[in-house]
Amino acid sequence: MTIKYADVTINRNIDEETIFTSMSRYFGFEPYITDNDTIVVLFDDTTIYNTKDYTNTHYTFVKIDNELQDTWPYTYIIKSNEKEILLTYKKPIIDKNGSAILNFKPLFMNYPKFTNENTTGSQFNSIYVNKDNKQAFAILKIKSNEEKPRFIIAYDDSLFDKTEVITIIDNIFKHKWEE
Repeated sequence: MTIKYADVTINRNIDEETIFTSMSRYFGFEPYITDNDTIVVLFDDTTIYNTKDYTNTHYTFVKIDNELQDTWPYTYIIKSNEKEILLTYKKPIIDKNGSAILNFKPLFMNYPKFTNENTTGSQFNSIYVNKDNKQAFAILKIKSNEEKPRFIIAYDDSLFDKTEVITIIDNIFKHKWEE
């Protein structure tokens, strides 16, 4: 298992944004990404991809855990042709103040752009584990503005190639799933 990394930048199309979305962003709500927005992925080998150039042909995103319904849309990520669970969402630990806590350090400790001081809360921050309960995929928001939010991604390259990572990123940010 080798962990690889990518940076994700979301360029929101502010010109085609609804007034409701603009107001929501202004008041601190983090809206979903739409097809009008552009998601750019920069992998650690300096290759750059736009998710609009790829379609979901490999994965099914399933939401079946009612307990997570209000906090996270994906319980499982399944490779469509194999019909077996590939990744499972890791539920955060809730601290005494009611905050959800996920430990990203094991996945990002070898990534030079990772520091706790540079990260921030997001509805997209998540960790997925493989069938051996090892962390295999994560999304973590880094400090940026809401018109152009930025994230770092960690993924197990023995499970995914770049196009599969792009597909997963696009589906998570655009909230595409089956129930």
